[in-house]
Amino acid sequence: MNELMKAVNFRHACKSFDETKSIPAQAIGEIVEAGRLAPSSIGMQPWHFLVVQKPEMKAALSQACNNQKHVAGCSHFIVLLARKPHNYEPGSVLLDEMFGNGKVPAERAEFILSMVKSLPDKLGWAKSQTYLAGAQIMLAAAALGIDSCPIAGNPGPEAQAIAKFVPAFPMADFEVVWNIALGYRANEQPPRMRLPMEKIVTFV
Repeated sequence: MNELMKAVNFRHACKSFDETKSIPAQAIGEIVEAGRLAPSSIGMQPWHFLVVQKPEMKAALSQACNNQKHVAGCSHFIVLLARKPHNYEPGSVLLDEMFGNGKVPAERAEFILSMVKSLPDKLGWAKSQTYLAGAQIMLAAAALGIDSCPIAGNPGPEAQAIAKFVPAFPMADFEVVWNIALGYRANEQPPRMRLPMEKIVTFV
């Protein structure tokens, strides 16, 4: 079994973390770097990752996530945010960062902007991209022997918690999509339930 498949088989939705273990800073850096390098539609990267380490903020987010204990008990908690539609309007900070100062050839920039402008549901499109980044984050964590658990976002309460603990964060520009709890498992991985290959794959 190659290293990629080992990571795929190691990863599971860990619901109980060893609270005595903390993920090293270098490992967290590599994990979020994997998210940063994830593929996105027309390369727009319409996301932001809020990496929560403070116990009191994890506790608040645990309450926002329907009191799921593994949110408070994990080592790091990543909130995946999607950029709201106004981020793609002319003159926005995002577009200036991506296309300002001739960083992207004019013809390519014009094509990308025309594609974004034509999207009928920009927020829905941005949200879907965060799942690509999150999947890569979890796979990178697994490759380092670090467990993860994907958790559905609860935008209203989570946004309130973020505003309370990080008042300077420009929450008006983003919407919470989902989250990933990271840490080290406290218990053995349970049996994985998956449909057989022939039920989900058709070769033609």
